[in-house]
Amino acid sequence: MVAEHEAQNNNFFSFTNISGGIYYIEAYDKNEVYEKNYAVINLAANSTIEQNISLRAKPGAAPVSSSYTVIGKLVSAADSTPIMFANVSLGVGGFSTSTLEDGSFILYGISENQYTITFSKTGFVSRDVVIVASSTNLFIGGTAATNATVKDGAGQNVSGKSIGVISLSPDGASTGSLAGTIRNPTTDAIVANTKVALWYKPDNSEIRQPAIIHRPTTNAVGNLSIENLPAGWYAITSLDTVTTPMYDNNGSLVSYRFIGNAIYTGAFLQVTPPKTTYLPSDGL
Repeated sequence: MVAEHEAQNNNFFSFTNISGGIYYIEAYDKNEVYEKNYAVINLAANSTIEQNISLRAKPGAAPVSSSYTVIGKLVSAADSTPIMFANVSLGVGGFSTSTLEDGSFILYGISENQYTITFSKTGFVSRDVVIVASSTNLFIGGTAATNATVKDGAGQNVSGKSIGVISLSPDGASTGSLAGTIRNPTTDAIVANTKVALWYKPDNSEIRQPAIIHRPTTNAVGNLSIENLPAGWYAITSLDTVTTPMYDNNGSLVSYRFIGNAIYTGAFLQVTPPKTTYLPSDGL
C-alpha cells in the first residue's frame, strides 16, 4: 500500500507527492452500507489526474431511485485489441473511470437521465456515446441494453447493463509502431507464443519512471507488431519484470532499473509517429 486517506465531507479525496506510475485505488465505506469499488490509473510523473469513484449500495439497502451499473468494453477499431487505461467520463454528475487491462469498464450508480459518455486515449480519436437511463431500462441508440457480467479490478464479477463493445479509431498521424522478432537475450532463442510487457515513458530521461501500457503476445515465430503507439520511448520485457529506483550516495534519484527474467530490448527504443521502429535484427 502506498497511501490511505479518508474522503472529506464533500466526498473529495486526494493523494499528494505520488511518483509517476500505475496505481490501483480501492474505495470503501467504513459503515459498510456501500460495496467497495476500484479504479486503475496511469499517472505520469509530475502531473495531476482526477479520478471519480462511485459506490453502489449493498443488496438490501433502501433503493433511492432507478439506477444502473453500466458496463462494456473498449477496443481498437484497427485490430479489435483491448484499449486499457483509457478515460471513460460521464458529463452529468462528473463520473469517470478508466478501462482495465482487458478493455472493460464499469460505471456505477447511473440514475434516470440522458448521458454522453466520452471515451478518450492518447493515440486514438475520442468518441462520444449517448445513453438514456429510464425507469424501466437503459438504452443506447434506441436499443435496450442487455444484462451482462464483467470482472472488476479485483477480479470480482460485476453484473450490469452492457452497452457492448465500443471501438476507437487510431489517430494515424499521431501514432507509430514497433515491429520485429523477440529473442531471449541469454540464449538467443526465439520467444514464440509468449505474452510480454510493453513499457512506455514520454521521454528518455533516466529519472522518468516507465509504466506498462500493453501486454502483447508474440506469434509462432517470435514476431511482434504493436501499432497505435504515441510518441515516446518503449522497452519490451518479460511479464515478471518490475522497476526499482536507484539512488546516488547523496540519496538523489538517478535512474529506474529493470529487474526481471528478461529485458528483451536491452534499452528503450524511440517511436516517432507516423513511422515504424524496428527491433534490432540481431536479436534483443
